Amino acid sequence: MKLGNLLKSKTNMEDQKLIPNSTQIPNVICDMLIPQLPEAEARCILYICRRTFGFHKEEDMITFSQFILGIKKKDGTILDKGTGLSRPSVRKAIKNLLASGAIIVIPTTKGNFYKINLEMDVDKVVKLLNQLIYLTKSGKATLPKQVKLLTPQKKEKEKETKYLVADKQLSAHTLFIKFFHDTSIKTRGVKPIITGKDGKNLKRVLEMKLLTEVEMEQLALYFLANRYYKKFPPSISTFLSAGILNGLINDLKNKEDFWKEISGYSYSYFNSQVPSIKLDNPELKSVGDRLAELKIKLLAPK
Repeated sequence: MKLGNLLKSKTNMEDQKLIPNSTQIPNVICDMLIPQLPEAEARCILYICRRTFGFHKEEDMITFSQFILGIKKKDGTILDKGTGLSRPSVRKAIKNLLASGAIIVIPTTKGNFYKINLEMDVDKVVKLLNQLIYLTKSGKATLPKQVKLLTPQKKEKEKETKYLVADKQLSAHTLFIKFFHDTSIKTRGVKPIITGKDGKNLKRVLEMKLLTEVEMEQLALYFLANRYYKKFPPSISTFLSAGILNGLINDLKNKEDFWKEISGYSYSYFNSQVPSIKLDNPELKSVGDRLAELKIKLLAPK
């Protein structure tokens, strides 16, 4: 099914009319392409449609900032709010759309011009996108619904297994180690270094109960995915070291888009709906203050 052929096959004058103050988007994009695209790719391709078809253009120069935040006039008038995605999400979505042949990007000295590929084969685009997502899939590791336990009496003779629901049996300590292990592989492509010291440090932190388990996972994701911190070893002890904690505290207090950045990492690496990022609970101290308190207690003599 060629998109270009569908655009050219106008059967009557009504099909050629644009509704005032609207963007004409080919039906095949709405009916066949969008429903089969991941959210980030769908948002980006719709934004390109808006910037091109919406202004009767075949192509338009779009910056990454416009994809992310939209366009605002000098007088403060907001023209649009972009895609609402984070930079990592936009980068990954554009890369996938380009590789699949859904869009065409024309680099110039002024910037990149984007256009919908009117000759795209929708079925092939969807198939290629699925392959790209599969090859780079780093979806959040779901907690195991079942765990295999060897029957002690038959441990050596046979590997007969019993299945027990594990969600309530795995401790917070075990779940975080699993999360850290899986997330390190997804974000850095390597298995993390997990030692006995890591386990002891983690146990101390969890026993303090200064941070929730969700907050711990979010900060670990930030540490493993952020470009600056990737120069440090992917270990729990490093993550909980004074230097890294100082950096995280500083970022929490000074980076306005800190939580949005984590949300972007969640989407990029989990390849699913962005988990709900809970900002500071007004009934508690800020995450930055609680993290600072945790650092002091970790460094205090045992």
